[in-house]
Amino acid sequence: VITYHRLTVGGPALTGAQLQAALEHVVESALEGYVPRAYRDRKVIHDAVHGSNMYEPVEVATIDLPLVQRLRRIRQLGMVLQVYPAGAHSRFDHSLGVCTLVGKLVDALLLRQDKSLFNEVDRLELRLAALLHDIGHMPFSHISEEVLRARVDFVQIRKDLGFERSAKEHEILGALMIRTKAFATRFIEPLKTMRLYDITTETGDFIANGVVSHNCFARPSHAYMGLSPGLDFETRLFYKADAAKLLEAELARPDYVCKPIMLGANTDPYQPVERRMQVTRSILEVLARTRHPVTVVTKSALVLRDLDLLSGLARQGLASVAVSVTTLDAELKRRLEPRAASPQARLRTLAALSAAGVPSGVLVAPVIPALTDHELEAILAAAAAAGVRWAGYVLLRLPYEIKDLFSEWLAQHYPERAQHVMSLIRAMRAGRANDANFGSRMRGTGPYALLLRNRFRLACGRLHLDPAARGALNTTLFCPPAPAGAQLRLGL
Repeated sequence: VITYHRLTVGGPALTGAQLQAALEHVVESALEGYVPRAYRDRKVIHDAVHGSNMYEPVEVATIDLPLVQRLRRIRQLGMVLQVYPAGAHSRFDHSLGVCTLVGKLVDALLLRQDKSLFNEVDRLELRLAALLHDIGHMPFSHISEEVLRARVDFVQIRKDLGFERSAKEHEILGALMIRTKAFATRFIEPLKTMRLYDITTETGDFIANGVVSHNCFARPSHAYMGLSPGLDFETRLFYKADAAKLLEAELARPDYVCKPIMLGANTDPYQPVERRMQVTRSILEVLARTRHPVTVVTKSALVLRDLDLLSGLARQGLASVAVSVTTLDAELKRRLEPRAASPQARLRTLAALSAAGVPSGVLVAPVIPALTDHELEAILAAAAAAGVRWAGYVLLRLPYEIKDLFSEWLAQHYPERAQHVMSLIRAMRAGRANDANFGSRMRGTGPYALLLRNRFRLACGRLHLDPAARGALNTTLFCPPAPAGAQLRLGL
């Protein structure tokens, strides 16, 4: 109530940035002293309207949040009395009911329509969205929104912060609460002590990045951490909170030798959560200050947020960016990479990078035989039109657990050609689903792989795309940071 009073009484209209700052304080206060519990089992919750319903562990943890529990004290008013004769139930009851109804709706659609419309991750995301959709309500429900409009220009905020015009005021407030650092940093489980490895091959091979791609080795990394490479990979994220600080300490070591650093080797550095965590940007800021060369591989348009840093580095020969494009078919992209940027958005990203003077290239990855390989020339042509200087490609890789995940995905979405796709993959992998050998694992072997290489070479020649145009980044400008407490350098 106090925070609501501060937001609504006195002062000029709040900008989007000021509203975000105010909500950062709201969430920080609401979560003060709260320690999230690690739920491992499902739970049945009894609802007076919808009966007994099963909730997944992550849903139980969400219900346990103080931001959700506070909804018990906020009543739904107005016509709801006519809908639910038992009385005006709370926003908390309403959120549980919406979650239940969303789950039933998705289940009904799965039974009646194409199963490619939804999968279990989509279902879980929608149910979580239902549980959280009302957390932006202030003490007096919709009445609060009427008062807030007097000071908060929601029309402008929708434009500034990228919300749809149909987004309601409490939905905007709730979304901004979830985006706060105070929210994100509370719900990360500490890992048990385990050795992690950063690997650099220096072979010139490109390692395809992935958010939900099937060819990266990020999913096996989840398995290494004792998590599922399937559902856990899509719902449980890791991030390095002190990455920039640790990087700066490493660069300050007297024995450090400057070599280009690659962002995006194991997984995409521009995950959706990067919008608020800004781990990648903090790393780029360190590299810009120390004039250290960096290459970025991504499939996200969010890289343009850091165009100021990348263009400054590029002017000194210190940066290059590769954007991976799997397909130009929007429907196939939606099935294969449902949470990644659209093909058109990636091409616009390449055009913007090129226009800003950032050396950029396209990575056609993964190339899936009998599914996406026919688009190889079209993707290269579209990227050339966007102004890229070079190109590369990576044949689909199916290491460890990825093989079974991809086979299941094929059987669900393209059952008529699943056997043919896997047959061609094995033909290029010496009879196996995967080849881990350097030099051949990115390109494959055999007649079909040779055909792909020749098609790629001829298309690049026709489009004036030179795979060697990446060139070596400049390592001579590196200026190491001074270690904390160190004597100032003489500069001799």
